[in-house]
Amino acid sequence: MWPFNKYFIDPRDSKKYKIKSIGNQVWMVENLAFNIGVDGCCYFQDDAKNYKKYGMLYNWPGAMLSCPVGWRIPSRKDFELLFQNIGGSNKDVIKSLKKSGFNNLFDGWKGYDRYFHKPLGGVKFWTSTNLNDTAEFVNINSGSSLSYIGEIKGDFFTVCCIKN
Repeated sequence: MWPFNKYFIDPRDSKKYKIKSIGNQVWMVENLAFNIGVDGCCYFQDDAKNYKKYGMLYNWPGAMLSCPVGWRIPSRKDFELLFQNIGGSNKDVIKSLKKSGFNNLFDGWKGYDRYFHKPLGGVKFWTSTNLNDTAEFVNINSGSSLSYIGEIKGDFFTVCCIKN
């Protein structure tokens, strides 16, 4: 298994991320905050003050370029294994994620229409699953209902990375 530390320092910008081994996976348990530039990412509400708390929001093409070398966007199967390892896929997932170290859960997002949508207490993460004209994200609402949804690739959601 990969040598485990409690932190990973992104060599691209020197940002330090908390990481955690869960089952046989190693996860960044903070939202990615690397600014890839151009149109692939943004701050929530286009306000740089939100960077420290929420990280960046990424459209799907931007998300696919966002993780540092040696890390990647998780697939649906990666998320399914994570949810299985933390105690089930529809059993208070938000609470289980927080207990597992995911402390920056955030479901605010920006639509392809450029409007921001307020957080409702859940979480939305892009997956690496390409559905041709759309891409899949995992949506966990505040009631811990879990679903995988195909969405326009121009929407902006949070990203977490998993070790290759």
